[in-house]
Amino acid sequence: MQIIPYNSAAIQPAQITLVQATYNGNDAGGPAATGLSADTWTVLGQPMVLASTFPSREGYRFVAWNTAANGLGTSYQPGATIPNVLNDITLYAQWEGTGPVVNTIEYYNNAPYPPAYNMPAPTPVVGGSAVISTQIPIREGYVFVGWNTSPDGIGITYQPGQSVTGLDAGLGLYAMWMATGGGGGDCCQDNCCQNNCCQNSCGQNGCCSIGGCQSSGDCWRPRPECWCRRCC
Repeated sequence: MQIIPYNSAAIQPAQITLVQATYNGNDAGGPAATGLSADTWTVLGQPMVLASTFPSREGYRFVAWNTAANGLGTSYQPGATIPNVLNDITLYAQWEGTGPVVNTIEYYNNAPYPPAYNMPAPTPVVGGSAVISTQIPIREGYVFVGWNTSPDGIGITYQPGQSVTGLDAGLGLYAMWMATGGGGGDCCQDNCCQNNCCQNSCGQNGCCSIGGCQSSGDCWRPRPECWCRRCC
């Protein structure tokens, strides 16, 4: 290749025209887009490789670049090549709303066998508060006695319809079950629960798997701090 000085009297230097692509966050009326690339340049009539970086925006997912702000132009992905660029281009980010993060109360059946059904759907937490679903799960051979934050019943106990406040995250609740008797491996036997059996005002025997029996006189109503079962 021969290089001819620009001050040569015989040949004038050729003029080179550059065109550019400008990246617009297209974020009017909402959170500002961040991570926008600097302008991309190329020679007029030559291909242009777009910046490969993806912009970001709180509450939105980046979809593509488009030559129209309303998305009705030509779309390009980051790193794409535009052939034969003849004009300056403005590319507008296209966004898809992801929506706010919604915390929920999730309900777990806590019943390997027999399985439970009629389980409540998740309850949304709004403003840090929620009301526990009034839907009662069902399990053959058992009575539902409440919800607990721990599957073994040693957490915090909640009842259907109870209000919960001060939630800054989701909450998982596990169904607590009491066997209805009639035989089977889950039914207490003689000296059940380390001799912690008692008889309530209903004339029924009950025991607590963590020690101590319910003494309020209510049939099969367990203490909040333990998971009670019925004796045979």
